[in-house]
Amino acid sequence: GVPGALRPRLASASVSASELTHHPSDPLATVAETASSPPPHPPSRPQAGVEEEQRYCPPGGVAAKERDVVRFRLVNFLKSWLTKHEYDFEPNPNPNLLDAVHALVTDTLARDPALHGIAATLLRLVEAKRERSDSVEEQKRVRTSPLAIDARVLAEQLALIEQALFKKIAPPELTRQAWLKKATKHSQAPNVLTFIHRFNAVAYWVASNICMQHDVAARLQIVEHFVAVAGHCLNVHALNTCMEVVT
Repeated sequence: GVPGALRPRLASASVSASELTHHPSDPLATVAETASSPPPHPPSRPQAGVEEEQRYCPPGGVAAKERDVVRFRLVNFLKSWLTKHEYDFEPNPNPNLLDAVHALVTDTLARDPALHGIAATLLRLVEAKRERSDSVEEQKRVRTSPLAIDARVLAEQLALIEQALFKKIAPPELTRQAWLKKATKHSQAPNVLTFIHRFNAVAYWVASNICMQHDVAARLQIVEHFVAVAGHCLNVHALNTCMEVVT
């Protein structure tokens, strides 16, 4: 047996021997160690969607300087649009355009404390455009209403239009009822067809203005107005115009 006093020394000697046999400069030992050790795990690759997102959206988001440039360009565009291209905001072709611009300014620019003043200016421009559009529509409604025109003036203007159209009709257009022949009426009686179209247009216009009234009182008022127009047409001997109104 080995005495107890010598056991620690042998153990330390064996450890020292193992450490000495494993020298890092030995190429064979390095190769053997590499072959016996498990291969390292490959680095995880991000998915395609994540990789694209990281490529176009850096971790810090869009740089503050670039964001400010985009916002100021948007502000300048909106301000120029609202002040120089007012006809784009007419309600007939674009009824919801002002609401869309208002929502854009409120949801994007007004949330930035640095752009509160500019956003308030744009919102005032939007409200001014909205008020102007409402007033223009009201003026159009009043201007196109027959009640806004004196009955005598309206009768005289209608008669003058009829007179100008009637003077264009040549005598050959009235022979053999040329305006009734489908094959040749547009070439042989064009002015008669225009005169007939005018008669129907005025008659439909009178009927439409009467039917568009929402209550009985307003309908009665406009009927009385057109009766007065027909009376003035008789006074100026515009019989065709009178028949257009009362038909």
